[in-house]
Amino acid sequence: MSELTTLPTELYQPILFHLFDDRRTLASVCSASSLLRAEAEPLLYTMLVDIDLASQLLLHQTIITVSRLAEMVQEYRLKDSWKFYKKGLENGRVKGSVDALIANFWTCVTDMLRAFTGLKSLFIICTTSSAIASSKLLTGCNFQLLSFAWTASYFDHLPSFLQTQKRLVHLSVLWDEDIPPPILPELSNLTTLVAQAGFNTVRLLLPGLAIRHLCWCPDLDDPKPHQLSDVISQSPGLAEAFARLESLCIIGGYLGEPPIEALGPFIPNVKILELRGKSAYSYGSTAHKICFLRSLMIFPDKVDPNLQSRRDIVGELFDSNKHLDQVLLCIVPYSSSPTGKRPERWRRPTSADETPDILGYAEATGAHASYDTSGSLDMPLWLYP
Repeated sequence: MSELTTLPTELYQPILFHLFDDRRTLASVCSASSLLRAEAEPLLYTMLVDIDLASQLLLHQTIITVSRLAEMVQEYRLKDSWKFYKKGLENGRVKGSVDALIANFWTCVTDMLRAFTGLKSLFIICTTSSAIASSKLLTGCNFQLLSFAWTASYFDHLPSFLQTQKRLVHLSVLWDEDIPPPILPELSNLTTLVAQAGFNTVRLLLPGLAIRHLCWCPDLDDPKPHQLSDVISQSPGLAEAFARLESLCIIGGYLGEPPIEALGPFIPNVKILELRGKSAYSYGSTAHKICFLRSLMIFPDKVDPNLQSRRDIVGELFDSNKHLDQVLLCIVPYSSSPTGKRPERWRRPTSADETPDILGYAEATGAHASYDTSGSLDMPLWLYP
């Protein structure tokens, strides 16, 4: 390995970076030499995403033993489920009953989170609803998050935790009506809210916060479009909060439809609108209610494969939205995985004789977004910069 020391690091760094998703090989590289370990360890520990149960338990032993590695972790994503535990038991790498395994696992996660002092992004999807996950998981943590997503049945401790996260910018949560919202002045940097499963989270958290970017998935229990105007007007601070929004993503589907026509008068400053799922096309045509809309993104459930048909649809959107500069139209149905989608970027014709034309394609992860596909919903954790 002595020959390696004579090589410039820029020669082998790209090779190691190519192994970013291959944790097993990166671990072997760390054992090969101290020189390679110095380059490979940050790749191995900076992002801990979708790690299986047995590897999580081994990770716990390593993190608790070597604090230097714990300090490298900047992003941690975890989704537990009965399948997650069952698979761990079936492959023989872990032993014990399911109940004992769950309790031990969440104790380990709690220990690791307390050791992750440099953590910037935390995403927890807890479907087994363990008491440990609710009452102890976030206590004693010293990190300052920029992004936080929480999907669990228990969150009575969330208000006090959020009040410690003074640098938080992105929040994804489903808020319970019985839990008081956090003290708002403590979250002065929070500009992005993903309201999971319904209007109730929007109503409880949006007023008083400096939210500029909102993602909302309408639910069956949400106010109907003809009721929405009265609900917003009668909820203290809600109309003013909607008026501050600069970008909005609404996920339609079998749970509900994007109430754009009813929302229009309340969101005059929205410049970027993203519609997903059922009837995204038809609701896009009502976006003329938004005064300053500049960019419209559409991720429909059904996409017309014919280019001329899509050109006609985009032309109608430009005709009905006079201030619109561009339309981003995804040509892969929203109901499929969002990973790898490349929306067509259409520009407004410069004269009456022209037809809309494709300028190119947005990035593979979306024009303004990076998507989290670890949840049961394809919930964007986006949002716009």
